[in-house]
Amino acid sequence: MSSHGPVPSALFLCVGVLYDRHKTRLARYYGGSVSTMPNLPTISFSSTLANMSSPGTSSFIGEFPIS
Repeated sequence: MSSHGPVPSALFLCVGVLYDRHKTRLARYYGGSVSTMPNLPTISFSSTLANMSSPGTSSFIGEFPIS
């Protein structure tokens, strides 16, 4: 349960940062974002993996005993 709070919050934060910078939700306008925000893809990718409960993430530790 302690992982359920920060992981989706980080994903919403990434979407909010993109929307704040570009004022649109269309993905085709996000080209070149890596050059201006180099840490955002890393945070987004690691949060996505944690949201999928991939091994090595905080969500996997909580999901493993369930199965």
